[in-house]
Amino acid sequence: MAIPAYLCRYTTCSVIVNFDLQIQFLKISFFIKRNLPALWLMTWGCTTIFTLLPSICPAQRANDIQFNHFSADHGLSQTVFTSIIQDRKGYMWFGSYTGLLKFDGYKFISFNPDPNNKKSIPNNSIVKFCEDSAGNIWMVHDNYPVLTKYNPHTENFTLYPYGDNNMSTGIPGYVSDLVTDTQGKVWIGTDAGLFFYDAASDKMINLSGIIYPDTLYNRNIHCLMIDHNGLLWIGTANGINIYDPVHKKIRLFNPSDKNYAAISKLVQFMMEDHSGNMWMRLSWSNSLNGGVYRYNPSTGDSKIYSHSATDPHSLSANVVNTLMEDSYHTIWVCTYEGGLNAYQQATDNFMCYKADAADKYALNSNHVMSLFEDRSGVFWIGTHGGGLNNCYLSNKKFSVYQNGFVA
Repeated sequence: MAIPAYLCRYTTCSVIVNFDLQIQFLKISFFIKRNLPALWLMTWGCTTIFTLLPSICPAQRANDIQFNHFSADHGLSQTVFTSIIQDRKGYMWFGSYTGLLKFDGYKFISFNPDPNNKKSIPNNSIVKFCEDSAGNIWMVHDNYPVLTKYNPHTENFTLYPYGDNNMSTGIPGYVSDLVTDTQGKVWIGTDAGLFFYDAASDKMINLSGIIYPDTLYNRNIHCLMIDHNGLLWIGTANGINIYDPVHKKIRLFNPSDKNYAAISKLVQFMMEDHSGNMWMRLSWSNSLNGGVYRYNPSTGDSKIYSHSATDPHSLSANVVNTLMEDSYHTIWVCTYEGGLNAYQQATDNFMCYKADAADKYALNSNHVMSLFEDRSGVFWIGTHGGGLNNCYLSNKKFSVYQNGFVA
């Protein structure tokens, strides 16, 4: 039986109030479990209402997302967020060009260099994160010759300098990427080769020293990725290698498809989706087109996605920063000045979310730099110039609410 329009509107208004309360709760605590029955009841109640709403209010638009914005009012002075992770204890970590931030569920905690403390963070500019098996947070700095490890137990930072071959813990090149494998080992890509951290000896081990022959396409490494089989994918300046850390064997990635043959072999980012498809961010320059390359290892099928001025459902921009798959298996592509793209598998195209000054619930910047979904289902979006945004991914089927009614 259809629900009367006035009742549907009344229900919608009630949801708006509950949703606003839930967002305030979201901004206070996303992931720290508390023994506060009232707050959990509110969250459960809101979730229940939202679950029921699509069936009783069929007139709502689908695929809209309400983005929330963090600013100086929430203790943030940063406007550029380059990287985001959640550690094993549930704390959120945010890297920016002007500081390292930790969100403990109540407030943002800032880490700043202290010249009088050798165990403090050495530099404010953070561009990459990963967590090892011991719970240490590793971070790469922007244009600063040190790899840093934060020990959450001692709350101290340990520095691993670049280019210092006289120190056993040094790294003979600038770090471009780092990743943790299925065993919790940290792999480090540099412009001088691939290394891993040996916790027992507190040393960096060069991969070329333990495998023969060393068949890396190029020692200038740009990106790293661990696939569902535990294999390490190595994106270099001249192609991709795949390393098996169990059998200590390395091979070349060279699929025989015309799309791969046509693209630049300088791959900037790699991601594997739940179906085993490989997604790669292509390099962009005056001579390179950029965009995204998708490859299915099982079938050999591939496709290049790029921006087309005549197709509103094409990739919104060719300069891609990163990609991510969420828990609903949606592939997200963040771009430079093109906003945020959601891949639609059914139609093999994209829906784009862009900044809109007239909509307070839209993204507040079209330059999206980092993405992360935390364990409670909150989708975090780090931008360049707009600060930090987030939303509930489960709400992407709900309309944006304005002025007390459905927009």
